[in-house]
Amino acid sequence: MYLHLSVLLYSLTWAFICLCPYSKVEESFNMQALHDIAFLQANISQFDHVKFPGVVPRTFVGAALLSFVCAIPISTLMPQVRFILGTITVGCFLKFAQTARRRFGDTVYVRLMWISLSQFHFFFYASRSLPNTFALPFVLLSLSSLLRTRDKQFVVLAGIAIMIFRSELILFYGPCLLYGYCELVINNLLFWPGSRY
Repeated sequence: MYLHLSVLLYSLTWAFICLCPYSKVEESFNMQALHDIAFLQANISQFDHVKFPGVVPRTFVGAALLSFVCAIPISTLMPQVRFILGTITVGCFLKFAQTARRRFGDTVYVRLMWISLSQFHFFFYASRSLPNTFALPFVLLSLSSLLRTRDKQFVVLAGIAIMIFRSELILFYGPCLLYGYCELVINNLLFWPGSRY
């Protein structure tokens, strides 16, 4: 029914990959990690991150996962990586949007899609190899799980996003997790065997 909106999301993301094919300096860590994993493979001692670890320890789990999806000849490494990452990010956003549609109706879905389509930064950054972008699919899938009341799935996906990619997401997820915990405690107290309620 709203297939044209989904096609438009993918098209804009792919257009930005073509219009802005080069990486920003913030992407260099993950691009180098992708290169090292693809071309040095098991020779970890030669990885750039071992030789030059930098001031802040960082993960390259996202880069490692992405490198397994790419069939990487060096000349097409960056476009391939960006195309796959952008496609994954938009796919996860569409999963979230479909869940919002089932939960809140067509009007909310259409508005969410049009608001998102009007935002330059979503499409520009959807394919960038930044820690935030690697975390975004997990955030979108976790929020989709939360809307579907799949609490365990929500906690696992939120935990991955927090522990592996962006620890400051605890500030975003904190209220959701606290609410769920309080709800669990209250339900257990109210419906405890032998309670008056």
